Amino acid sequence: MMPKNWIPEYKGKYFATIEGQIFRVYKNGRTRELKGYKKRNVWCVKLTDEQSNTKELMFQRVIWETFKGPIPPGYLVTRKTPLLNKNNLHNLRLRTKEQSGKRKRNNNKKKKKKN
Repeated sequence: MMPKNWIPEYKGKYFATIEGQIFRVYKNGRTRELKGYKKRNVWCVKLTDEQSNTKELMFQRVIWETFKGPIPPGYLVTRKTPLLNKNNLHNLRLRTKEQSGKRKRNNNKKKKKKN
C-alpha cells in the first residue's frame, strides 16, 4: 500500500498519496478519488471543510503541503515534467518565482518615454 497522509486543514475528510492522488473519505468509510480539472493551464481540485466552505486549490500545492509542509512566501511548486496531471511527489519541486520564469506584472508593462 502506498504512503498516504491527511491533507492539512482537512484531516479525517481528505487524504493524499505520494503518487499524486487525492481521496475523499465519507462518513460511512467509503473513499473516492478526486480527479481534479484543468483551469488556466493548472490542475485544480475543490475541497470542502467541516463548515461546508469550498476552496479551489492547485493540485500540486495540496500534494506538496501534505507531505513536505507549508510553502515559504515567494516560492512556487512546479512540475519537473510539463504534464499537468503528473502530480506525484517525485515530479514536484519548490522554486522561486525568478527560477520558474514568473515576472511581476509591473515589469511587463512598458514605460512610456517622455519627450
